[in-house]
Amino acid sequence: IALLMGAMTLRMRGVFFALATIAVSLALDQLARHYVDLTGGDNGLALKFLGNSLWFMQSRTPTPFLYASLIFVVAYYGITRWLLASRFGSELEAVRDDEQAAAAAGVAVFRTKLLGLLLSAVMTSFAGTLYMQSYQAIDPETAFGLSQAIQLQLPALIGGLGTAAGPVLG
Repeated sequence: IALLMGAMTLRMRGVFFALATIAVSLALDQLARHYVDLTGGDNGLALKFLGNSLWFMQSRTPTPFLYASLIFVVAYYGITRWLLASRFGSELEAVRDDEQAAAAAGVAVFRTKLLGLLLSAVMTSFAGTLYMQSYQAIDPETAFGLSQAIQLQLPALIGGLGTAAGPVLG
């Protein structure tokens, strides 16, 4: 979905890109509500509890999910630090600061933006999987709703964009 969405929206800039991503999210929300057989509609889907099992990522207590969340935060922090120090991280920063200057310096702007979006989607999908396993259910509002999108972005906005510690602090 991120690849398809990125191919359609990454040529937009600023507020237009933000509006396009919100529109795609709201469209996915409506599709999830419409295809009841696949998604459970408004009620969503509940996972069948198979017992306390590390293999199935299920537990009746929140403790394993607390530790898994801590591992994810530390891993994501490390990945972000590594990324910011890499050539690709420099390309991302250059594109963020000035797309035309980045292109003039030889950065493949569209490719860089698309890879950045895909990396973000992969990292978010792992966190979403942990979230769903913890609550044993998911519904369209939780997966695609506007309030969820805002909650996902607030920590980075509060803590500081473009830093590894920003989302952790936020």
